[in-house]
Amino acid sequence: MKVEGNASIIEVGSAQKIVTTGAGSIVRYASGQPRVLNKGGGGVITQGGSATP
Repeated sequence: MKVEGNASIIEVGSAQKIVTTGAGSIVRYASGQPRVLNKGGGGVITQGGSATP
């Protein structure tokens, strides 16, 4: 999964890989242990949120 743009809020069930390229994005995943590449500034990628696996 790739997130581009600034201040995006994304909730996903699961992913093998999460890449962010914008500043200030929030990504929450429900399950798994995705490989995380946070190329933007000030982004938060964490487990949780309301999405289901």
